[in-house]
Amino acid sequence: QYPTIVNGTLVFSSEGDLYLTRLPSTLAPDSIMPAMKLTTTIGNALHPKLNPKYPHLLAYSATYSGVREVYLLDLRGAGATSSSDSSNGGTTITGVPGAPGGSALRL
Repeated sequence: QYPTIVNGTLVFSSEGDLYLTRLPSTLAPDSIMPAMKLTTTIGNALHPKLNPKYPHLLAYSATYSGVREVYLLDLRGAGATSSSDSSNGGTTITGVPGAPGGSALRL
């Protein structure tokens, strides 16, 4: 469910967890990568969205603490961040490594 694709990277939700795979390219059509599980926690992780400008950043929502919140996962291995503010009609995640203009991303 809820697939998101940027530059051949595909992330989707299944059974409450997120999975990542890479789609074959025209340069390497036989380079199929099996789906890799990104989350394995209690609480549904849904609605993944890869950032087209910063494709290593994946935003998603999850109910890890019982309340649905927005998280940001750095696919380079830096882990997930959850410091979101949705008070002004969107969601801003703070503490994001590599975010433009400092350390906040607006979704």
